Amino acid sequence: MSAVAAAIKAAAGTGKYYGATTVRATVSGLTGAIDVTAFTGDASWGGYTMVSGRWIGRPGEAVVPTPFLAATGTRVGDTVTLNGLSEPVTVRIVGEVLDPRNDGMQVFTDASTLRAAHPALTETSHHIAVRSGIDVTGYIDALNRDLAPLEATARVGGPDAGGDMVVTLNALSVTLTLMLVAVAALGVLNGVLLDTRERVREIGVDKALGMTPRQTIAMVLTSVAGALGVPLGVTLHGWVLPAGWAARARTSTALRTE
Repeated sequence: MSAVAAAIKAAAGTGKYYGATTVRATVSGLTGAIDVTAFTGDASWGGYTMVSGRWIGRPGEAVVPTPFLAATGTRVGDTVTLNGLSEPVTVRIVGEVLDPRNDGMQVFTDASTLRAAHPALTETSHHIAVRSGIDVTGYIDALNRDLAPLEATARVGGPDAGGDMVVTLNALSVTLTLMLVAVAALGVLNGVLLDTRERVREIGVDKALGMTPRQTIAMVLTSVAGALGVPLGVTLHGWVLPAGWAARARTSTALRTE
């Protein structure tokens, strides 16, 4: 155990903890080297979203992102060999995780799996979850006093720390949502336009019988009430445009357009 890990585990308020380090290795079927992240301790709580299978449970096991499986033609339950270390290391894939970093070309395993092939393996990052009810600021201040002689520093992390990957994923989610809303709104607008123009003779007859422009608009809006599931602001704009066109149409023009 490193001195930093020992200080973290001895600190009052430390709950869950794991260390991590990354080495480079090659895998048959892939061009270039990939990152192999080795964990010291249970990292299952560290924000890795499982797609299938399970998290690492013992030495010799690994989890990988979906793009890695696609690129290597493997699946959960298969084995892969990590080369480029002091000796080859074969791991069995027990889980698939969602992780877009490095284009998904990563392998996550236990530090003991790589110990023989990389004897000098030491943690380069440390991840802590404080116990419930512990003041995080006070905990970090106290821990940093213990870490100062070791030339290490603790800081607040997690999803709220503004990590680049989290920000990117959030922005992507917002963009995709807006695109879906726009497509839905265009579909509604197109449907309302077609329906209104197909009913132009009916509208002309109604106007000839004395229907006012306001009544014409109300009729068109009522006929498309089933589209209320689309965000109200967008759909209202789409409804008013064809309704306004119908209200402005001259009776004689509407009756001739058949």
